[in-house]
Amino acid sequence: MAMELVQDTLAAVWQKSHLFDSSKSALSTWIYTIARNLCFDLLRKQKGKELHVHSEDIWPDDYCPPDLVDQYSPERNMLREQIVRYLDILPVKQKEVVKAIYLDELPHQEVADKFDIPLGTVKSRLRLAVEKLKDSIRAEQV
Repeated sequence: MAMELVQDTLAAVWQKSHLFDSSKSALSTWIYTIARNLCFDLLRKQKGKELHVHSEDIWPDDYCPPDLVDQYSPERNMLREQIVRYLDILPVKQKEVVKAIYLDELPHQEVADKFDIPLGTVKSRLRLAVEKLKDSIRAEQV
C-alpha cells in the first residue's frame, strides 16, 4: 500500500508539475502536500471497510516485538537506576512528573489528569527535569 501511495504521488507530481509555484512554497512542501492528500483520500475510501490484520501477517513467529525487548533490556534498567539516584536533586513538582512518566510509565495526559495540571505544564516540567538530570549525570562523569 505504501509503495502504491509513493507511485501515485510521483505520478501526480508529474501530471501537476505545471501547477507548482515556487513563490508559494518549496518543492518538497508541495510534494509532501500531494502525498498527504493522497493518504487522506485512501483513508477516506477505507473508512467503512473492516480491516482484518493478524499478528502473523505483520511479523514472523520468531520475531520479538521491540517493545518487549525494550521492557527487559539492561539499558532500560540502568536508566531507571540513574533516574532514581538523581531524583532528589529535582524540585518536588518536577520529581512527581518524572516518577509518573519514567517509573510508573503513565502517558503524559494521564499525568496531567493525576496532578490536575495542563498537559503543557507536564511537558515543560519533564523537559526541565530531564535537563537537570542530564547536567547532573554529566557533571558526575567528568
